[in-house]
Amino acid sequence: MLHFVCTDMCSTALRSRSWRTPTWHSFGRRSSASCFAQVALQIVGMGERMDHRPNELSGGQQQRVAIARALVGSPAVILADEPTGALDTKTSAEIMGILQQLNHEQGLTVVLVTHERDIAAYAARVLMMRDGLLVSDGAPEQRIASAMHPATDSAGNKRYSDAVHHL
Repeated sequence: MLHFVCTDMCSTALRSRSWRTPTWHSFGRRSSASCFAQVALQIVGMGERMDHRPNELSGGQQQRVAIARALVGSPAVILADEPTGALDTKTSAEIMGILQQLNHEQGLTVVLVTHERDIAAYAARVLMMRDGLLVSDGAPEQRIASAMHPATDSAGNKRYSDAVHHL
C-alpha cells in the first residue's frame, strides 16, 4: 500500500503531466517535481507539514494541499468548486485569503463556485445563477442582494429574465 506525504501528492500531480520547463531539463524530472511541490506547499502555508500523510492533516490543511497540488503546474486559472464547503468559518477565511493572495500577487485567476454569500463576497466579480439561468453579474455587494430579491412585475411575478437581458 502506498503512503504518500504532502510533497509526494503534489509532485506526483506534476510528474503525471507531460509538462516541461527548462527547470525539468536542468535538474532532472524527480528532483524538479519535488522542488515545485515544496514551493507550492510553502505558498499555501504547509511548509512545516510537508512530510505528513493526509490522515494526519485537518480538513483545512488537506484543502491547502489540494490548492498546492493545483499550483505545481503553474496554471493561469484555478477552478475551485466549494473550496470551503466542509470547513469552519475561521479556516474558510484562511483558504479564501490564500486564493485572494494568489490572485492579487501572482495574477492567478480563480473561478470559485459556492452557495455561501459570505464566501462569494471575497470575489471582485460575482455571477449568480438560479435554475440554470444567470440572474446577476457584478460586484458582490451590489449583486448578491439584488439577486436574492429579484424584480417583480405589476402582477408580482419574479422577472429573472429581465435581469439577464439587462446585463
